[in-house]
Amino acid sequence: MAFSYMHLIERWGTGMLRIAEMIREAGLGDLEIIDGGTELRFNIYRKHNTGQTPKAEQVSGQSAGQTPETEQAVEQGQKREQDTEQVTEQDQTTEQTQEIKFNSSEKKVFDLLENNKYITISEIADKLGWGRSKVTYYIEKLKAKSVIERVGSSQKGYWKIKL
Repeated sequence: MAFSYMHLIERWGTGMLRIAEMIREAGLGDLEIIDGGTELRFNIYRKHNTGQTPKAEQVSGQSAGQTPETEQAVEQGQKREQDTEQVTEQDQTTEQTQEIKFNSSEKKVFDLLENNKYITISEIADKLGWGRSKVTYYIEKLKAKSVIERVGSSQKGYWKIKL
């Protein structure tokens, strides 16, 4: 409210709604909003010569006057990207099938993380009777083995088990 009183903004909380309306008025279809968990992505698609708005061509990625050569290059780039994603998925599957060995301390920390993905380092230290630095050491070892990942901030995030 203070920004409004100081005339630093026009209206509070209406920016994206107004942008979406301008996009519709320009005949570009609807604004596509994709939730990425911790972030949002906004896609705006340009008009095609036939009046359709294809989802494959995003405004942010391409210029308005493409030639057949650039369209072919874009298609090749998209194919390479799909191939890379397939290889990455195969690599992840292969990694997951390999047995990961834990020592007893790593297993204790892993079990606590697996049972409560919102647990903090301090809570783990209290439950195990360890210091925070010892817990941090074993968490870093588990991260190095690609077994766990921290998603979000240290206070509002959670532990993602990658097995």
